[in-house]
This record gives sequence, structure tokens and C-alpha cells, in this order.
Amino acid sequence: MRVLFALPHCPIPVDAGAKQLTLQAIEAVAAKHEVAFVVLRGGSTIERVDELRHYGPLIAVSPPHRRSMLHRLGYRATYLLFAVLKRAPLHSFYGCPADFWRAVLTQVDRWRPDIIHYDFWYSAIRDNGNIPCCRILLEQDVEFVRRYRQAALASPAQRWWLRRVARVIQRAESRVLQDVDCVMTVTASDAAAAEQAGARRVQIFPVSVDTERLCPPPVEPATANILFVGSFTHIPNVDGIQWFVKNVFPLVRQAHPSARLTIVGANPPPSVRELAEKWECIDVVGWVNDLGPFYSSSRVVVAPLRFGAGIKTKVLEAMAFGRPVVTTTVGAEGTGLTPEKNVFVEDAAEGFAEAVSLLLGHPEQARAIGLAGRSFVEEYYGKRSASVRILQIYENELKRATSI
Repeated sequence: MRVLFALPHCPIPVDAGAKQLTLQAIEAVAAKHEVAFVVLRGGSTIERVDELRHYGPLIAVSPPHRRSMLHRLGYRATYLLFAVLKRAPLHSFYGCPADFWRAVLTQVDRWRPDIIHYDFWYSAIRDNGNIPCCRILLEQDVEFVRRYRQAALASPAQRWWLRRVARVIQRAESRVLQDVDCVMTVTASDAAAAEQAGARRVQIFPVSVDTERLCPPPVEPATANILFVGSFTHIPNVDGIQWFVKNVFPLVRQAHPSARLTIVGANPPPSVRELAEKWECIDVVGWVNDLGPFYSSSRVVVAPLRFGAGIKTKVLEAMAFGRPVVTTTVGAEGTGLTPEKNVFVEDAAEGFAEAVSLLLGHPEQARAIGLAGRSFVEEYYGKRSASVRILQIYENELKRATSI
């Protein structure tokens, strides 16, 4: 079996949950079959595109925004016209520029894959069913679901526009979901949304965590440190940490004046970096290669997400490290976690602050919750069993496609 991965981002290093899922799929398939890649470079100084050559043939495409000003203006005009004609959001064409799609067609013609794997719906927006192979789409989350949830939280002045954007995305994303042979989602609620949008077949992608690599620290931290981890290219993370600092953190500081907050994640925008300037007890670190020291020195991990979709892998990773997690209903969605047994789930600022304060003030209870979370992740999100199930999805979909 040959699988071509068409990726609008480089999954190495894993600085976001979506990239972790992509790398899971690559490693599971590459363990027994041939793989190749077409990757759209992001321009980040930390991405390591060439490491994908370890798995198979690679074509890496530079995005238009890294070229000359005249070239960029021409691309933007073309994208705008294409977006109007296709009635699709502009960002979808930045995720699948013409050069990227030509590279996909070149790799298909040269390598003759049995399956083409798309990451995110917009990487397949130019696929009109003309590629002669099985097409599988990995939806880390169903974007229009996330966009509608964002609109519901917005001010009345913003709500109309955000709902309009969500409707445009829903139309374009639904066309892709209907066109591909199989859609993989990570939660049952996203699977239901994909089916309602008209997807032919939907499979649940088994998320996993490397519990052998991620281990609890031998000694519990003595300081009242709080940790937030998340890539800030993902809008819900920006919204979540700003909400936490504005509405929750002051209440925590009233109960624990020595409490500190560390914010770790790639590409923090100015609005997040400014938090460290306004608060002496907040550190904004940016991207780091190893999260281990940050988890080891933190007593509580927070995931204050107010909107989103899919499974939040950062919640599971924190639990693999044995850290107690306080999150929201959105943050715990699809995980199967049990509130107050292996996680604290609070949507209101006051309740969220009480949960964080409780864990900061009671180290033994914090440790018990953390170890319960670790046991849960080991039982339900083991890497080996997930890899087997991922591989079965690809093999079964290929058998089904070739038997029709």
C-alpha cells in the first residue's frame, strides 16, 4: 500500500495538537507501508521539513508570501477572485495554493499512490474527484463547528459577521466532506457533524499519547506554579488564555498571592506577550523543544478553552505527565474524562478559580488527581493500540475503494 500525505503544514516539530495527530498517522502507516509527502512550508524557523525524507519521498512547496512583493500581490488577487467564484473563505486557498496543488498532481503522477491523505479540509479544496485513488481526510476538528461556537461567545457587534464567516466555511467544508471517500474525526460529536454535512463515510481517528516518553516528575513542585500550553496559531488558545488572565487569575491570586503563571506555546501574538509586561507573576515563554521541565515545575495545568472542536491533546499530554488539569467543557470534550475523579471541569470563572486554588492549596489532592489522569490516559490512549487501529482504517478503506 502506498499513501501520499498532502500536508498544508509541516508536522515536525510537534508544536500543536493537530501536528501530533498528523505524525501519529504517518508513523502508523510508515511502519508497514510506503509513504510520500507534499508539504507546504510555513516559513517558521523551527519547522524541520527535511526530516520527513526519513519516511519517504518529499516535495516541499514554498508559500507565495515568501516570494517577491509583485508575486504576492498577484497571488492575493488570484485568491480573492477564486474565493468569490468558489464562494469559499480566503484562508482555504492560502492553505492550498496553486503551486501546492500542482505538486500534489506531480507526486500522484510520479508515485502512483493507492491512497491520498489530506490534512484539514482546505488542503483538498482543489480536488474535484479527478485523482484516481482512495482519498482520506483527517479533520482534526470540524472547522465550521468551531466557528459557530466562537460566534456564540462574541459581542452582538461581532456575532453577525462571525456567523456569516461560519456559514461560508460550512458551505465550502461540506463540499469537501462530501467529495472525499472517507473522513476521519477525533470525536463522536465531530463525526456527527461530518455525517450531517453529507460525508460518505466517517471513522473515528484514535488519538494517542506516548506515555512511555511522558512520565510524572519524581518530586512534586514546592511552588504554586500554573502552566498553560498551546499553539497560538489556534485562535481558541489566544481567547482562552486572555479570558483566564482577565477573569480567573486575579481570583486565584487572592487565595494564593505567590501563584505564578507560565504560558508556553508557539507564535504568541502581541496581546499574549503583553500579559507578561502587565503582570510580574506571568511568564510568556513561546515555543520550547522540551515541555518536561515546565510540567515538572508546575503544580496545576489549565486549559481554559471557551470554544473549539476535536480532542485537546494538550489535556491528555498534561495528564501523561501526572499533572492535575483544570479545563472547561470544551477542553474535556470527547476525552471520556470524569470530572473531579481525574480532571476538574469548570466553565464559570469563579468555579475555575476555586478548582485551581484547591489544587494549589492541597498538594496531596493535586497529586491524586494527577495520577488518576495518568492512569486514565495509559488505559484509553495508549500509543501501540492506537497505531494498530489507525493502520486498519487505511487498509480497510483501500479494500473498500478497490472492491467498488
